[in-house]
Amino acid sequence: MYCFLIFLIGALWYVLMLSFLGFLTTKIIKLRMRYAAIFNMSVYAITLSLLLEIIYIPINVFTGFTIKYFDVMYVTVATIYLVAAIFIIKSEFIKKQAELMKILEMQEEVKRQLEQQENQKNKETDKKDEPKDKEKEENKSTDKKQEKQERKEPEEPEGSNA
Repeated sequence: MYCFLIFLIGALWYVLMLSFLGFLTTKIIKLRMRYAAIFNMSVYAITLSLLLEIIYIPINVFTGFTIKYFDVMYVTVATIYLVAAIFIIKSEFIKKQAELMKILEMQEEVKRQLEQQENQKNKETDKKDEPKDKEKEENKSTDKKQEKQERKEPEEPEGSNA
């Protein structure tokens, strides 16, 4: 029981160290991530190392077979997994940002096209309305001339003395 407790505490210590390293990595590459998420990723990253150690301990005890730098490999494998996962998350984030930018650019282009079409329609309707307006103005001017003529008093013939 004592050995299992030491093994568990050691694994937790490695997870904490690994999560701190992951936290530093996210700060260096300027990726905003919560520490809880980094801690969970550290637990997953250390899983393979723990499995390898669980296999290594009985082999070492029963056969005496030793791997010189097993402890270094134990931490290195987990670190590589964690840092690789962080970089994958960063690349996916960049891809999603690029896709979002493309979508926004497409939306702006569609808005411009719609505005251009609307402006063209307005110009066409203005051109159609323009002759009607000219006709109305001409009709108004002829109506005004007729009204002026009707308002004038009839002219008296030259020879009459009234």
